[in-house]
Amino acid sequence: MQPSKPKAAATTTRPVVPWNKGAFVGPKPPLKPKQVWSIRLTLQHEGRIRDLALFDLAIDNKLRGCDLVRLHIGHSSSTPPPGTAPQSCSRKQGSPCSSS
Repeated sequence: MQPSKPKAAATTTRPVVPWNKGAFVGPKPPLKPKQVWSIRLTLQHEGRIRDLALFDLAIDNKLRGCDLVRLHIGHSSSTPPPGTAPQSCSRKQGSPCSSS
């Protein structure tokens, strides 16, 4: 007599639903001026000075989130030497962003 093989449990196949189903995937549309001012006013009202400074820096210099996170304290200065303008380089595009 041969040893009997264990019977496989009856498996029910459920459709696999992706975690991001219905989410907007891909490049996001840029913020509208009204949205930018709304964010600025909210940050000012809540007294979040650091976040407001980082937000203004990112908007003014057209930085992406990954570029903003890579910044260090030494990369910015309140009074730069005359004739030098702070520049940051976009990691993904490799081109210098405008500084104003």
